[in-house]
Amino acid sequence: MPDTATAETAVAAKLAAVLTVVGEALIDLVPDGRPGSYNARPGGSPFNVAIGLARLGQRTSLMARLADNAFGRLLREHARAEGVDLTYAPHAAEPTTLAAVSIYGDAQASYDFYYAGTADWQWTAQETALLPAETTLLHLGSLAALLPPGAPYIHELARKASTTATITYDAVARSLRESSAKLRQRLGKPVDFEVAVKDGRAIIRPIVK
Repeated sequence: MPDTATAETAVAAKLAAVLTVVGEALIDLVPDGRPGSYNARPGGSPFNVAIGLARLGQRTSLMARLADNAFGRLLREHARAEGVDLTYAPHAAEPTTLAAVSIYGDAQASYDFYYAGTADWQWTAQETALLPAETTLLHLGSLAALLPPGAPYIHELARKASTTATITYDAVARSLRESSAKLRQRLGKPVDFEVAVKDGRAIIRPIVK
């Protein structure tokens, strides 16, 4: 017969654990069928990962620099409605990153990104010094872990967190022709798994160290 106290302790530990996602949160501008007309939808790979974890019942914290503008408020409202903790999501003075979506006849989508000088990449040492104490997994979201000037601060956050947490990164970052080995080298080699999404399924690959 299982030890009830041990089982309760294990459940409590699981409930206390926090899955923290750090990376970009942007707005997808999706055509609504009328020429030149778009719908604004919350997006960005790290943002979507945080939403998905929260929907699975996980305690989830999102570290994303959210602008103090209409788009930033839309992102905050959507995340909070899904139960994502935004305690560690700074209010940014810079504008929100935008991705204008084009849909072709074969239902394939392409994106034009408007990211120069936007909030997602301007991390500071002060902002990344703050991490939920209960974090057991830190997921690094794609472009924010690569683009200056903020990427080095995310790398340092990962290095520090790797002593107590599992580190994963979004393999979407490899779309910038960044190899797994090079990214791990930049992060100080704390990464345990890489995550990719294909055909709506998450593919998790362990990284041999």
